[in-house]
Amino acid sequence: VSALVNDSVGTLVTGYFEEATAEVGVILGTGTNACYWEKVPNITKLPSPDGWSGGEQRMCINMEWGNFDSVNKKVLPYTQFDDVIDQNSPNPGKQRFEKMMS
Repeated sequence: VSALVNDSVGTLVTGYFEEATAEVGVILGTGTNACYWEKVPNITKLPSPDGWSGGEQRMCINMEWGNFDSVNKKVLPYTQFDDVIDQNSPNPGKQRFEKMMS
């Protein structure tokens, strides 16, 4: 294996090679996820060598948004059916947004 990428990242990078203005990769199907290009200096979790700011370089950020709102459940409009599916899943309380999309 030379490279292994997430499906949303693969979608964005493939789109970028076809059209250099591609900014977002989104997967909507049996699961869901998204990624986008971010300027390196804006990525606060990324340790950088002393003196290197990243300049105008950009990096693909994988959002893993399938777990969005799983903990607090304050944003998405959950129904009783979403709760039943979640409770009967192999990973209750996790990836709730992804389960709703599926």
